[in-house]
Amino acid sequence: MTKTLDNLHQEHHLISRLLDVLEEQVRLLEENERADTRLIADVAEYIMNYPDLYHHPKEDLIFELLRYKDIGIVPVIDQLIGEHKTMTEMAMTLSALLAGPDNRSQSQLLVDLLRKYIDLSRSHMNIEEEKLFPSARQALTEEDWIQIDTGFTCQGDPLFGDVIRKQYQHIYDSIIK
Repeated sequence: MTKTLDNLHQEHHLISRLLDVLEEQVRLLEENERADTRLIADVAEYIMNYPDLYHHPKEDLIFELLRYKDIGIVPVIDQLIGEHKTMTEMAMTLSALLAGPDNRSQSQLLVDLLRKYIDLSRSHMNIEEEKLFPSARQALTEEDWIQIDTGFTCQGDPLFGDVIRKQYQHIYDSIIK
């Protein structure tokens, strides 16, 4: 039971490291220094290909079961599910923005979007860690956890898993440095 939440907690820790990388790139952009836009684009792609496709849906399964076990947490669940959608849309917008022409107006848009994404992600994970995960530990049964684990299969994390995909090597190198 707690293994699933422990794994999600560990993923939050790793996502926080990615947010640190993005914050450094924002700092460079704000100081009119050369930011690594390829790194930003790689992080956006990773977010769309792992957290948005595997991490958030697993949380959503937990939330949906929890909805019927802890009625008081339903407004928080609704907020977090909505934020999952918002974060996915923001990552897609970020990716599209980075694929477009490189000019000064885009730079400020990029900074604003990154700041919003970073702030939302950190706030979102804090709410999950402080409210939802403790509630899930208390309210969900062993059968619920089995349902969650069998209802969702996941490939290994392409950045933080046992095998790092070549396309994410640049991100990995930036985090490990």
